[in-house]
Amino acid sequence: MAIDSASRRLAALGDWTLIPDGTVTLFDRAAMLGDYLPLAAVPRITWSLYADFDRDGTYETDLTSYVTKPGPGVAISRGINPDGVYQVSKFSTQLLNNDGRFSDRNSGSAYYGQMNPDVPMRLTAEYGDAYTMWTGYASSWKRQWRAGAVPMVALECWDIAHYLVDSDAINTTVSTSRDTDGALNAVLDAWEDKDGTDYIPAANRDFDDGVQDLSYHFAIGQKVMDALMAVVRSEPGWLWVKADGTLRFEARNARLGVTPDDTWGDGTGIFPVAIDDLTNDWDYITSVRARASVFSAGQAGQEVFRFQRGAGTSDSLLLASGETYRRTFQLSQAFEALTAPVATTDYMGNTAIDGSGTDRTSSLTVEATALGGGMVTISIKNTHASSVYVTLFRLRAQPVNFFYGDHPETFLELSVAGRPAGKGLEIDKPFTGDGSTYQLANDAMQTLRTYRYAVPRLKLSFVPNSDSAVAKMLALELGDLIRYTDTGITTSGSYTDDWFYVEGLEYHIPPDWAGQSFMVDVTLTPSYVFRDLDKIAWDTFDRDDATGDLGTSDNGVVWANDGSMNIVSSAARASSDSLQMPNVDLGASATDQVVEAIISEIGTGDEVGLVFRYVDADNQYRVYLDKGSNELILEKNVATVVTEITSPAFTVGTEHELRVIVQGSRIRVWVDHALRIDTTDSALTSGTKVGLFSRNASGTAKFNWPYGQRL
Repeated sequence: MAIDSASRRLAALGDWTLIPDGTVTLFDRAAMLGDYLPLAAVPRITWSLYADFDRDGTYETDLTSYVTKPGPGVAISRGINPDGVYQVSKFSTQLLNNDGRFSDRNSGSAYYGQMNPDVPMRLTAEYGDAYTMWTGYASSWKRQWRAGAVPMVALECWDIAHYLVDSDAINTTVSTSRDTDGALNAVLDAWEDKDGTDYIPAANRDFDDGVQDLSYHFAIGQKVMDALMAVVRSEPGWLWVKADGTLRFEARNARLGVTPDDTWGDGTGIFPVAIDDLTNDWDYITSVRARASVFSAGQAGQEVFRFQRGAGTSDSLLLASGETYRRTFQLSQAFEALTAPVATTDYMGNTAIDGSGTDRTSSLTVEATALGGGMVTISIKNTHASSVYVTLFRLRAQPVNFFYGDHPETFLELSVAGRPAGKGLEIDKPFTGDGSTYQLANDAMQTLRTYRYAVPRLKLSFVPNSDSAVAKMLALELGDLIRYTDTGITTSGSYTDDWFYVEGLEYHIPPDWAGQSFMVDVTLTPSYVFRDLDKIAWDTFDRDDATGDLGTSDNGVVWANDGSMNIVSSAARASSDSLQMPNVDLGASATDQVVEAIISEIGTGDEVGLVFRYVDADNQYRVYLDKGSNELILEKNVATVVTEITSPAFTVGTEHELRVIVQGSRIRVWVDHALRIDTTDSALTSGTKVGLFSRNASGTAKFNWPYGQRL
């Protein structure tokens, strides 16, 4: 391997030495984490592990010096699953216990009586700037004694998400005016009200303004994480715990654009020592069912609870003179308003246990207090000078009705030619209700089209060995946008060039802190799988045949410039050989776009494809299959001047599927799921419309399943 062509990659892999015979010796990955790392390679990092034994929020107890050999060091695991569900993060290490200071029965220890589960813990790093690497709570202290070995204690920790998952059941009041972040706050406030502890105060809630207005929102007897995720799925958005312990909510329109938080790879000196390409068929989806729950206000005054011990039996409720019966009940359904209890109608009292004696209803003072989420406290007081039997009590309210059988539901299915069926997916949106007219269908279509293609996730392993690399890896956070480019300058390149969001982080820090070395595994997901649900247009043309009019798309966007287009058997077809560019508008700011269509029955000489960043008839990009010349042609039309950008040879058949992704100045074109064009052009930056391209194809080629969405 030539030294000049490989030196950049070797520098990224670690310390290396040129032997006189011209060979190159590399420290292996394991050695870089242990005793063999050349300590002069990287400036010193100051790591610190703190405990907050008195739980006052100051993390005053420094445990740093006890993270040492023979322990394994520190491991941190944080991440969001591909389905968007956050996993409780874990922190583990071993502490030196040779003087017994971490032995819980050692009354002479400074930590005696304090080494309990739930002790707040924090790991920080100093490297020019200060970095909080992890915040959470001890889950276990495992003391270990082995013959001939140094006593150690294994410390396992988890973050605040564990307590969200394993909380007591909470309830919230019914609301018809909460948006997503308002509902998240209501859930956390209910948790605080229940336990009297503000586990996640406002300062530790980093919530975007929710895009989704919830037609109804409440929680009845749910654990906090279940209640939070029901809200997050209704947006949909993302929820996770940051390294500093803050609970982060990203709205569904947050992961857009291509302005990176950091840039790695070619030209940066930031290269991994190992790359795992995680592309597989697990994400491949060919059918999606999306549904929402519908809630409505019931009729006021309906009975929602009854206590009637039964006339003629001996088990009516007996209240002595002056006695008050008070109890809280969890009703089986939510309600908007209680009806004040009415004597005789809602409650009755009597001198006899079976109700056959003297009526004492007027001696009862009755109150019912709504606590939210179907919780009610009932108070019944006997004001009579003698005992009274309560023979009847009931509650009336205006319930929130839930019509399970009337779930709005969308089912979409679209196979890929030549491939076996992928998995089916169900999307549940608990609180969106009817939402916007097309929201469920948009959700289903976005998911179906996004996961119609393999998603190239990457797992990169770094051992940072420069000032820049160390600082970047210490500052990483879930949700960061990274531009990573590795175009194969050497044969070991991954040929990657894309924008990615950080979805997983795993840190491995050696014992004695090493001061200079650590490893981090970073899981990346392509940014283009995140799309703006509110800037989308798609059509199946599954409506009556029409001439000279494509009408309104399946999700309510009106086609324009479609006067020479027909609908024929659930497909669009040109009725003229002249250039046709029917289009739909994705809406403001939708200049980064994905556009797709399936084109069938392509005839000899047909030129058929897609237009994107369409401004008007005089300004747009277009890409099309030319069956006459057997080319895939990408061109731009700027102020009526048409310029070819690139035209790779391509044997055009009778049916093909096209996809275009345009982000910033970058344009990528796929044909039949294979990337055929990857180039840049900045001539057109403002067009928000997408559509179809047809020329010399009158009465032949059909356009099926056109789809466009903002990225």
